[in-house]
Amino acid sequence: MSKLDLLLDGIREDSKKEADHILANANKRSEEIKKESKADSDKEVKKIIDNAEKDAKRIIENSKVTSEREARDIKIRAKNELVDDILDKLLEKLRKLGPNDYKKFVENRLKEIDVNNGEILLQKDMKYHFDENSFNGLKLSKESVDEGFVVRSGKISYDNRYSSLLNYDRDNLEKIIADRIFK
Repeated sequence: MSKLDLLLDGIREDSKKEADHILANANKRSEEIKKESKADSDKEVKKIIDNAEKDAKRIIENSKVTSEREARDIKIRAKNELVDDILDKLLEKLRKLGPNDYKKFVENRLKEIDVNNGEILLQKDMKYHFDENSFNGLKLSKESVDEGFVVRSGKISYDNRYSSLLNYDRDNLEKIIADRIFK
């Protein structure tokens, strides 16, 4: 072998060592990059899963709060409907008052109004149960009302129709009914 061949063989051998060394470093770096990428992707996956779990918990809590609010609203609506039904029945019962109870109602309400001049409008079917002296100076009007009675004194009208009285005091009546029913 000539010196040239020996030199070429030495260069080839050095080149092969250098190539093997470069390839080994490249494989090592490739493994490091793979490990780093896997660690980064594992972190990202964990972050995504954690966020999804937080979102799921928040959605569950919101759903729970919403369903509790809806259940509460349903209960309130049912209670209000029951109270309204009771007030409707009370109004119907008042509209069916007999002559003696109607007369007591008118007399008691007139004491609260304390009006001595003007006219009184009674229910048409109840007028004949009263005489002119029953109203402390009020004149019996030829006009009538469908329910309860109305007193007119000048430009002022005192509305004592059952529905008006119930509407006027509705909040207090609803509270009284609810307190008694839903103890």
